Amino acid sequence: MTMRRLVGRIRSDRDLRLFVLRGTLVAVTAALCLDIANQLLFFEGWPAALRSWLFTVLFAIIVAMPLFNLVGRAHREAETARAEAEAIGRTDPLTGLPNRRAMMELSETHLGTMVLAIVDIDRFKAVNDTYGHLAGDEVIRRVGRMMAAELGRYGPLCRIGGEEFALLSRDAPDEVVEALRLFRERIAAVPLLVGEAAVQVTLSAGVAVRRPGASFMEVFAEADRALYDAKRDGRNRIAFAPGAALRA
Repeated sequence: MTMRRLVGRIRSDRDLRLFVLRGTLVAVTAALCLDIANQLLFFEGWPAALRSWLFTVLFAIIVAMPLFNLVGRAHREAETARAEAEAIGRTDPLTGLPNRRAMMELSETHLGTMVLAIVDIDRFKAVNDTYGHLAGDEVIRRVGRMMAAELGRYGPLCRIGGEEFALLSRDAPDEVVEALRLFRERIAAVPLLVGEAAVQVTLSAGVAVRRPGASFMEVFAEADRALYDAKRDGRNRIAFAPGAALRA
């Protein structure tokens, strides 16, 4: 542990007192152990074999055990740091949602029938051009948070890039589509207040259903083409991949 991290943990006077107390106890204990070792190892009345055995035991107590503890702590900290780095690598920093990499990994656990909805914020470039990129980021955050609150119960919601989100669900396709339709209507009905600006937001979505035997990339391509159809047909709507047999 570096000195900076150690100092960072000392948050109050109470923490400081505990730190000093523990350090003092460690120092006193070490001094006593060394004194005992000195008395035992150099006491002429002990046979050489016994002194050797005592030296081994004291070495284990004074040196080896703290060393093993230090190595174990370093290993645990390294594992914690690795896990945190892995989590960061699967998380979108703007919204806190799983990212595209996480979506690909999640798709491996969603075997069999699966609903995939790709949702896009309509005319997002105009939002950036009109209100600025900071406002655009806030729109993405707000839409992601609202979508996660209302649709997250159906399955993982991921931000897969730019203004696009993806919902993976094992639930009944009609239920997922109905929830998505209601959410799209609510978003369109009330502008989002971003600072002093009222930003009108609408959403388009493409929905596909994966049947057993189809790969995730196949169903993703179908949902992406359906999203393109929704954009082409006027935006603010849901379109379906061929064979989805769903109604908006």
